[in-house]
Amino acid sequence: MSNPAPAKKYSQLSDEQKAIVTSKRADARHTPSEWITMLGEIAAFDRVGDRDRSRAGWGCGTSIILSIICLAVFWKAAIVPIVIAIIFAIRYANLKKVDVPNSLRESLLPLLALLREDMDAGAMLRLTFDLRDGTRKENMLAEESLPPRRYISLKELRYSNAWFSGEGALADGSSVAWEITDLIRIREVTKRSSSGKIKMKKKNRVRRVIDMRVGLRQDEYVWHGGGDAIDSLKVSTKSGDKRTVVKLRRVVEDGSTLHPRFDVRYFIDTLAGAYRRASLAGEEGRKP
Repeated sequence: MSNPAPAKKYSQLSDEQKAIVTSKRADARHTPSEWITMLGEIAAFDRVGDRDRSRAGWGCGTSIILSIICLAVFWKAAIVPIVIAIIFAIRYANLKKVDVPNSLRESLLPLLALLREDMDAGAMLRLTFDLRDGTRKENMLAEESLPPRRYISLKELRYSNAWFSGEGALADGSSVAWEITDLIRIREVTKRSSSGKIKMKKKNRVRRVIDMRVGLRQDEYVWHGGGDAIDSLKVSTKSGDKRTVVKLRRVVEDGSTLHPRFDVRYFIDTLAGAYRRASLAGEEGRKP
């Protein structure tokens, strides 16, 4: 990181923050406020890095074009822009190594802000996340060649990327735990066009699965209804001595985006599903 602005921001990060930046992963316990502070500082560093990386890419591209023009006129004049292009390319590569996926500030931070409102100030929240590309080799479920039909070849790759989980206690005494998994399908199609040219195309499909378990305290809530569907949620329940455990699953089609992310609204709506058929103890006659 030769650019002083992101280098200064990076030097101000703690060892734990630097580990998250370089590995794109975390598995730790903090209060929601501590998580927001820590990840918020990483997000601020990442915004500076994104800005400078964009400038480095633009500078590299401009220098390459200038060097090509100079080569056409007088080859020695191309030496300087070539050197400048190399410097910009190195800077871009260094900044790319510490780039943090935007899902940290677009998904995780907004969710933490909402959870902070529903948790006691000192309550601990365990988070485990992996923001790396979900199509890594260890996530592959299957690779198979499908009947080509009108294509020359058709190959399908399937991945399962469990990239975000957490658990904690809400202010009302309920417990909550979740795991978000991306089910990724990539189809690589090779076909011949009408002009005889061979073309290759990829078609991506991502289904985001939100699995959640909410433990409602029986001295606080009374559950109404069994283990059936609530709206678009799959629901099952199990009653224990002190809690009614509500298990919920929501599957969201998320187009072709392969990078880990989620819409916070789906998470909150899944959590709210545990309360839709529950009422406060002492109000059994009032079903939600």
